[in-house]
Amino acid sequence: MTSDLFITVTQLNRVTKSVLDGAAMLQNVFVCGELSNISIRSSGHMYFSLKDNESSVRCVMFDSSARRLRFALQNGMRVICRGKISIYEKDGQCQLYCADMQPDGIGSEHVAFERLKAKLSAEGLFDPQLKKPLPRYPKRICAITSDTGAAIHDIINVLSKRWPYAELILVPSLVQGPEAPASLCRALEFADTECAADVIIIGRGGGSSEDLSAFNNEALARRISSCNTPIISAVGHETDFTICDFVADLRAPTPSAAAESATPDRTELLKLIDSFNNSLLSAINSKLNYCKLQLDYLSKNIYLSDPSKFFGKYGEQLERCAERLEAVFKSCLDKKKQELFRTATSLESLSPVKVMQRGYAIVSKDGNSLNSASDLNIGDAIDVRLIDGALKCVVSERNMYNESKF
Repeated sequence: MTSDLFITVTQLNRVTKSVLDGAAMLQNVFVCGELSNISIRSSGHMYFSLKDNESSVRCVMFDSSARRLRFALQNGMRVICRGKISIYEKDGQCQLYCADMQPDGIGSEHVAFERLKAKLSAEGLFDPQLKKPLPRYPKRICAITSDTGAAIHDIINVLSKRWPYAELILVPSLVQGPEAPASLCRALEFADTECAADVIIIGRGGGSSEDLSAFNNEALARRISSCNTPIISAVGHETDFTICDFVADLRAPTPSAAAESATPDRTELLKLIDSFNNSLLSAINSKLNYCKLQLDYLSKNIYLSDPSKFFGKYGEQLERCAERLEAVFKSCLDKKKQELFRTATSLESLSPVKVMQRGYAIVSKDGNSLNSASDLNIGDAIDVRLIDGALKCVVSERNMYNESKF
């Protein structure tokens, strides 16, 4: 036979497993039955069978889930298991992989709770990233609870001692009974849109599971998820869990604990302020002491105690600088005087007066100096300037000399 006419056992188990794992309706099923063949391994994993009058199914609950059980398993006990159906590929055994288990006495109410919890979780309403942070110092706190119950008194008592600076607004609501979910939704909408609260506490005191069922309502859960104001859920006692607890921004085990979670501790805050105040005073005193030491040091400085000594030292330097400056100035002035004398001497040697003292005269016609006989004609009137006077002359004769004679 050719290999394409058959599949191996491993392939068969693998295909069967993929079919079961792909069936959505088998990924979160609730199965009721009687426990038998219980085996608890050293690893903490639990193996057992669930059976009724006609059939049985093998089950496994791993250690991470088994540790959350609040009761001891006994053969013959009727329970409700929540989990998924798959097969163990190695031996092809169909098994129920249990994620949670409760005694059968809880009835259909718990099954409905688990189904709603799984549904809202799948939609992301419990996503930690959606949780809004609580204000550090709230000025206004809104409480949604019964106006006659113990919860509001517990909240008032805690706030009066812990953080009396916040204004507390009570929005009364029904907290149990068939009308309670709608009443809680209306109160929540009013608190979120009209009260301008920094944080909202919604909850009630302890009671039976039936008393707390109003807080397992889907409409209420969705209303909490859509609120803009941070919400603390405080329903029942510490061991009670509701859908409100999972969808709220913070779950508090009791109303008193909710009031504590919503506010800082005034006593601790005052201690912190005192600590900061002491640290600041210490820093100021340290700085003042340092400044005093500096002042004492400066007051003993010789120049500050007697400024004349400081200026006297620099006065001597100033006198020496003035003397050097005066000497340099005098040297420069003498040098310039010598240069001026030499220039004046040169100019004096070239002066026409000196030439005229040697018997020479300056001849001009009509105010213009003459240096050639050719510039004159017989009968021209000329001016002759001598060293001690001037003459008016008329040319009566003109003789021209050859340069070679000189």
